[in-house]
Amino acid sequence: MDRTSPGTRESATVAFRVTLFADLRKYFAKAENGTRRVTCPRGTTAAGLLELLGIPDDDLVTIGINGELAKREDVIADGDDVTMFSPMEGG
Repeated sequence: MDRTSPGTRESATVAFRVTLFADLRKYFAKAENGTRRVTCPRGTTAAGLLELLGIPDDDLVTIGINGELAKREDVIADGDDVTMFSPMEGG
């Protein structure tokens, strides 16, 4: 589906909010309190976002986009709300 109309241009980037929980917060500055607005090229996947944030590809991370469980190959859209969690341990 083409969302552009004659005379308009679709932005080459998307902006969205990312919230990191638990030990993943170490990838953001302490003042960000686990949340950051991010701008990426249109078509960026969750895996691409992990790379951008410096989170190693082999880290176990649960990713949510707009409250739904996401896969690493899912594309992030403008205005999305992305959350990332590390697996919990304990018993």
